[in-house]
Amino acid sequence: MQEFYKQYISWAFDRLPEGYMSWQHLLTVSMAFALVVFLAIFFGRKNKTKSRSEKLKVVMVAAIVLDSVEVLKLIVSVIITKDIAILLGYLPLFLCSIPLIVLPVAAFSKGRIQKATLDFMVMFGLLGGLLGTYLAGNIYSIFPVIHFFTLNSLITHMTSAFAALYIAISGLHSFEKRNILISIGILGFFMIVAESVNLLNTGYQSNYMFLSSGDGTPFTIIESVFPAHTVGYAVSVALCMWIYLIGFSLIVLMIQKRKNTV
Repeated sequence: MQEFYKQYISWAFDRLPEGYMSWQHLLTVSMAFALVVFLAIFFGRKNKTKSRSEKLKVVMVAAIVLDSVEVLKLIVSVIITKDIAILLGYLPLFLCSIPLIVLPVAAFSKGRIQKATLDFMVMFGLLGGLLGTYLAGNIYSIFPVIHFFTLNSLITHMTSAFAALYIAISGLHSFEKRNILISIGILGFFMIVAESVNLLNTGYQSNYMFLSSGDGTPFTIIESVFPAHTVGYAVSVALCMWIYLIGFSLIVLMIQKRKNTV
């Protein structure tokens, strides 16, 4: 049991990580994504004609699973390090971790807030799910593919991807014009909090939302124009996120308008 804990849960393992973009990494992620797509299509089509409250039950379960798995990771991290301050490095202030807060709000709130957060999940849940698994260079370079932390990360990111696909397929999304500003505000709020924590430089994390540097993400391209840790870089990253959100919303609105006129 001690050896299992050492190799598959603790940070003291001596197994060599298979590595980022290794066949083990890609196979594991692809199998998980295939399962997610299947489940989203199955439950999405099954519930498409059901009432809104019935459709939301799946979102509720996904939200509970997502946050439960994340809480388990936080507990294990504190136990391993014996340092509760380690939690400062796991705040939900990355684009792919925002669903930890937004998905429960989408599942259990009402009115425009619920509609806006459901739309937000469609826009960023799948994107974060894919970027946080296929392009998760850091974690797959440090940990073996079969390890508590890599599997935990895989489950949380794929749960977000499932929720995004399910919401879209079941028809829970709305993308009403009046709710776009709420989505913009949600993203802005998280970026403000993220940058505030970055500036505090707690010693555990100072690059939330990748507002300090690209750190191996596509935002690294911006660093060729604006150096990391500069105002120009941070503003450019923020604008990229907002442009994606607005562009995604406008495309969906155009598609909806076409459908209504046909």
